[in-house]
Amino acid sequence: VPHPCGTWGILRSGRFWRGVLAELTATLIFVGVVLGASAAPGPLAPALAGGLVAGGLVCTLGGPQANPALTLALLCTRKMSALRGVVGVLAQCMGATAVAAGALAAVRTPRVPPAQGVPTPGPFSGGSMNPARSLGPAVVTGVWDDHWVYWLGPVLGAVLAGLSYELILAPGASRDKLGACLACRDVAPVETPSLSPSSHGPPAEQRERGTA
Repeated sequence: VPHPCGTWGILRSGRFWRGVLAELTATLIFVGVVLGASAAPGPLAPALAGGLVAGGLVCTLGGPQANPALTLALLCTRKMSALRGVVGVLAQCMGATAVAAGALAAVRTPRVPPAQGVPTPGPFSGGSMNPARSLGPAVVTGVWDDHWVYWLGPVLGAVLAGLSYELILAPGASRDKLGACLACRDVAPVETPSLSPSSHGPPAEQRERGTA
């Protein structure tokens, strides 16, 4: 829904900037915890650390995405405004880069542990489900080998999952909605009539007594 005051009104909104700050902080915490856990041998520590910190962020910060792939999926399914989505992704990337730089300075090593997400096959294949988690170490270390894969894969998967649910699996999904999406046009929401007694008015005998 467009903001009544336009883009300038959104940028002056405290709620908007609190959301941006939540994304930056959540991504910083998430990536920092996963980076730290990645120093431990084996895949169990990063998986447990990522799961626990994700749950903690939901309880404390109200459920930020902390993942550009999720934010872009919400943007493509029209659950988020374009301005909020773009600024949110920038905040996530800034948070991930800041924590990666801090981790690199702390350990004094030329490389940060390989990119990985949670849940993740990282220790086996170097996979990542969070582009911000991959971006931070790449910016700090200057290693960009096949970096586009860490964006294309998670973003494409998240967008396809979001569209599949919204257009096929959701209770409000319909052929008209799917066709409108494929044709890049809006479709008016169809309201189903309520089956509650109040929606049908009084019974016939009550109407007859009322008019007598």
